[in-house]
Amino acid sequence: YDAGQDPLIVALDGVTDPRNLGAIVRSVSAFGGHGVVVPERRAAGMTAGAWKSSAGTAARTPVSRVTNLTRALEGFKKEGITVVGLAADGEHKVEDLEALGGPVVIVIGSEGKGLGRLVGETCD
Repeated sequence: YDAGQDPLIVALDGVTDPRNLGAIVRSVSAFGGHGVVVPERRAAGMTAGAWKSSAGTAARTPVSRVTNLTRALEGFKKEGITVVGLAADGEHKVEDLEALGGPVVIVIGSEGKGLGRLVGETCD
């Protein structure tokens, strides 16, 4: 991202379908996001299928693999970045994110189980 611009990062908690990963990368790019964070284990990687479903946007949207997603989110928080988890039973709506301002990490849970307990507890 450009200096002076607040980053928007999407972190994925256990998204296992490479096509979903590619579609998310494509969406992050379309909405002006600056990157995607994916855990190394129990998550999809940037396979040929993920690249194809990203429609080429994976070439310009960084995808970072981390050893421990919870620790990565804690690191973002220490840097002053708000970490927001998306959950069907959440108390706020997506529209409320606009009021946050500043740098944000949006965490999306897995296809079947949603956010893991530790990741959910780490979110602001």
